[in-house]
Amino acid sequence: MTLKYPVTITVRTVHGSTANFYVQVGQALGQALGQANQAKFCADNATINTALTAATTPAAFLSALQANQQTILELQSTAPSKVVDSAGTLIEATRQAIQSGNVAVFNTKPVANAAIAIDKFCGQSAPG
Repeated sequence: MTLKYPVTITVRTVHGSTANFYVQVGQALGQALGQANQAKFCADNATINTALTAATTPAAFLSALQANQQTILELQSTAPSKVVDSAGTLIEATRQAIQSGNVAVFNTKPVANAAIAIDKFCGQSAPG
């Protein structure tokens, strides 16, 4: 059986002949994985929301991201197709925040909109 996966490649920077890019692989096309994983996806999102809501400073927010990094990264593989792009946005924001030590990316409109979309999909409240 051959599976096809949608891929989004985002070029971040180009310096001379070197490109820095991010590759996001979505779920297999033609499979109903999203429905089967919706419960896990939403449970993981609730866990992440709880941890981030408890963070009252940027340093605590970063610490919560680091402590929940594996769960956040798994969101992409369990994301139902309706929110797979939003999950990818949050995963990339998490990577950027942890790598830079700065959580400002979470204050941007695309990241906020992605979080809202996921929380709405799961019927949950956003951290804040």
